[in-house]
Amino acid sequence: MTQTRVNHGRKKQIKTRKHRPSPTDVSFPEYNPDTIIVFTPSKAAIEIANKDLKKYLYRKEVDPEKAVQEHKYLQDALTAQKQKFIDIQKFVPKNTPPEYLANLLYTRDPFIKTKKGLVLGHMRQPIRKHDTDLINKIMLKMNQPVLYRCKGDEYLEGGDYLINCDTSFVGTGARSSIVAAKKLMKMDLYGTEKVVIIRPLHPDKNMYRMHLDCVFSPFGCKQCVIWDDLIHKNSRHERLATEYTRQSNGEYKKTSKEMNLHDYLRENHYNIIPLTTESQYHYGANLLELSNGAVLVQDKETHKKIKGSIYIPFDEIHKMYGGLHCSTNTFF
Repeated sequence: MTQTRVNHGRKKQIKTRKHRPSPTDVSFPEYNPDTIIVFTPSKAAIEIANKDLKKYLYRKEVDPEKAVQEHKYLQDALTAQKQKFIDIQKFVPKNTPPEYLANLLYTRDPFIKTKKGLVLGHMRQPIRKHDTDLINKIMLKMNQPVLYRCKGDEYLEGGDYLINCDTSFVGTGARSSIVAAKKLMKMDLYGTEKVVIIRPLHPDKNMYRMHLDCVFSPFGCKQCVIWDDLIHKNSRHERLATEYTRQSNGEYKKTSKEMNLHDYLRENHYNIIPLTTESQYHYGANLLELSNGAVLVQDKETHKKIKGSIYIPFDEIHKMYGGLHCSTNTFF
């Protein structure tokens, strides 16, 4: 039976080595591996994007002032929870055209951070290819080593990568390709015991569902939220999951048949919290879990269903087709 009661426990503190800048680094404080990166929305870039919503992948015109204010709510919540974070806006090259910054707010997408390190993605939308290049330059400035950069048909966007309890969930479909998902597995770049590759039963290019983190998010240990339309096997939005397990030689072997994502989660004893379509449209599944186990949400239904969660108003930023998880990533 699917349960909706959530119990939060304090995560075990793990000592990690801090990043120590070399004398040639841009000056910034020392951060640990749980440091979140954000990018305060550029008002100038938003004003440019408002003139061509389709080109810049916006749903509606965005009020720049409101977007910046909502992003401040996020930063204030991170500060209140003593979550280390850094705004990478200060590291963007000064000669960068403002229009290149229209989507950089969504720092999740240009790269992923696995247990092995950073993997630079490859984005399908032409307007977002600038994001990857800018993130790469920022990584160089901050001495962040890149394990691999996807290329060719190896499409990979960070919203399609989620990690929980030594399992990597990799979404494929509209934005990320099965080629990239399997390439990283072949190169042993995930660093997790299991990799679960997820695909839509039918092609789905809806912007509300462009990434896996728009319809499903794990948190804590073996707890998750999922759009309830994915629970039904006869749904036209059904997602199918295939599990691969890392062998002693470092290779991954297929260890499950392809099955409905909800069935996979249930068989692996996840505490599943279903979300309505209304919640999914308000990015209810786009959770942000902090180092201390706190969960930030931007939707009233999710806030009600996840005991102890922290609500952040984010409606203006939603007009750019993204939420809290989309707006963060991790360096170091």
